[in-house]
Amino acid sequence: MEKNVVIKCLEEIVGTDALPYLSGEIEGCGTEHCRLTEDRGSVYGVAVKINDENEKSDIFNAIKKDVDVLSLKTVDEWQSIGNNFYPLYWGKDINMGIRLHSHTKMMKSTGTLQLNKLVFLINKEVIYGAYPCLKYDEKEKKLRNRYPDLLKTKKGNKDDLLMEEVNKDEK
Repeated sequence: MEKNVVIKCLEEIVGTDALPYLSGEIEGCGTEHCRLTEDRGSVYGVAVKINDENEKSDIFNAIKKDVDVLSLKTVDEWQSIGNNFYPLYWGKDINMGIRLHSHTKMMKSTGTLQLNKLVFLINKEVIYGAYPCLKYDEKEKKLRNRYPDLLKTKKGNKDDLLMEEVNKDEK
């Protein structure tokens, strides 16, 4: 699998805090205090390929109509992370991959990007990447400061999926 531009951007921000693997001890087995002892987590991103300034403005304005509050005030603040890809969203996840996958659905139990409902992304090249690291809260903030993203999460309604259903879909 080749590294895409999202992974390259994540590598830049994560630096020496990268985790090549997860390991540790599980303590408290058989009790309600059962837990993993070592830090784990990841940062992840979703980005869209934009071919020219008109397309960039069109997507920015479409998102502006769909989302209540944007982190950016103008389209000029939205920067490429490389190869004409622009960050739609940066996030963090204690269990790499599950949260990222949930953003493709509408869920009533947690906020997601609901990428399945964003029609302005039809026929666009949208990529993702996740990177295991230490201090993933700090790294997510650093990503947003360096390369501001646009989308915010929102909750679904009573007929949408629960997180358990998304976890089942992951398998």
